[in-house]
This record gives sequence, C-alpha cells and structure tokens, in this order.
Amino acid sequence: MLQVAGWIEAYPMTRETADTAADSLLNHIIPRFGLPSSIQSDNGPGFISQVIQQVSSSLGITWKLHIPYHPQSSAQENIWVKNAAEGEDVHLRILNMPPDVTRLAWYRGKVPAKDHIIAFLAQTPNFNVRVPKRGQMILNSDGSLLLKKVAMQDTGTYTIAVERENSKLLIGYGLLRVFQPVRMPILLASNTTVTENKDTVVMTCYSNAISTQWLFNGMNLQLTERMKLSEDHRSLTIDPVKREYAGNYKCKVSNTIRSVESAPLVLTVKSE
Repeated sequence: MLQVAGWIEAYPMTRETADTAADSLLNHIIPRFGLPSSIQSDNGPGFISQVIQQVSSSLGITWKLHIPYHPQSSAQENIWVKNAAEGEDVHLRILNMPPDVTRLAWYRGKVPAKDHIIAFLAQTPNFNVRVPKRGQMILNSDGSLLLKKVAMQDTGTYTIAVERENSKLLIGYGLLRVFQPVRMPILLASNTTVTENKDTVVMTCYSNAISTQWLFNGMNLQLTERMKLSEDHRSLTIDPVKREYAGNYKCKVSNTIRSVESAPLVLTVKSE
C-alpha cells in the first residue's frame, strides 16, 4: 500500500516466497511508482528471508517489520484496539519483545515523527536512558507504556518503534478509545398510579450513555400496540395503560465498555 496516497495494489501469487516478493518489487512496484524510501510488512517468511533483505539493502530501502501486539496484527487497517473508561489507568504492553533492543520510542499518531514522540528508551552496555519515569505517563523498563487517568483527549493512534542491534526497525500500531464513564440512569414517570384503559404514562430514562434498553419485571420489555419508544429509546409512552402493565420497570444504559441499570420504578394500575 502507498502510505501517502492510500492506494492499494494487489498482485496474485501462487506462492508466498522471497523470490515472488522480490519479483513483485523489482518488476511491478518500482517500475510503476519509483524507488520507495521504506517498506513496511509483517514477519512473513517471504519478507524476513535473506534474499528480500539483500535486495532492499542494495537498493537503499529501509524494510520495517511490524512488531507483534495484542490483539496481534500487523496491518495499519486492522490494528489492535483498546477501550477504556475516562479516569482509568491504561497499560499499553508489547508482546514478543525482541531480546536485542537498543532503542525504543512511543509516538502519538500513525507517523513516527520526532515532534510526535511521547516516550523514549535507549540502552547500551555503557548507558541507559528511559523517559518519562513518573507523572501522568510512565515508560516501564520493559518498554510498555502506562497512561494514568486517561481522558477523552487521549483517544487516538499510538505507534511503537523498536530498533534492534542489527539496526532492524520494527513498527507497531494501536488505537486507544476512551469513553465517558456510564453514570447510573434516573428513571422518572409522569405518573406511577394510573387507571386502566384511561390514563397515559410517559417514562423517561435520563443518562449520558449511548444505548438504552427497557426491562419489565427483570426481563426485556416486549412492546405491545399500546407502547411506543422515542427515537433515542429514552422515553417509553404507554397509551392507555392496561392492568397487565403494572409492575417493576427499569432502564439499562450502556456504552462500549459498561452497562448500568436504573433503580426500579413501580407502576400501579387501578381498575376503572
């Protein structure tokens, strides 16, 4: 994929080998698009072989192998995703860290540019540098990154770049999504004691959550011809009420990471 333009080129291959990868590079990609400064790929056998590495080295191309993450992935379009509630601590870990790491850097965003760097580690037999070691963001000695009490503005892509002793550069990407904590909803009704076949009841669920679900006597509410939900599902109108509608009502609200139920509201239905 061309990273700047986002253009995708696919080449059918009968085998995934170093020879076929080198052939596509030399006879298709370079003649059409020119000599790339860098190429990113997963750790497939065709990409880590000595053949393709010698070809890229002779052409002056930096070949970047993606470092495994959890959930494991190597494509920018299919990166790992971590969800968290606002105010929580988030630990971004690296699995299968190479043993011969000399430098490591975390970046905010998809591009590992110097002005986007947020944490850095360098280690040699003579010195060891690791920043930051304290504060809202902490880089641990194993290269993992701890974000303390994340906020909504921490949502976004995080990039990890790892350099090994042989100067091989490994790149990984991740998406952190931060959500507002779901507060306990408040369920109110226009009237809680009504007359059968005469009165109308409007129940409203007040919440900051994305999704709203209704419960009746501990079960999912089954709508009837006399019940109507508002477009956002936060209001339930019963017009008119029937005796069998008497009982305990709750609203259950949720977002991607949590769900909470309201306190029960008891509806009493009297005979005409």
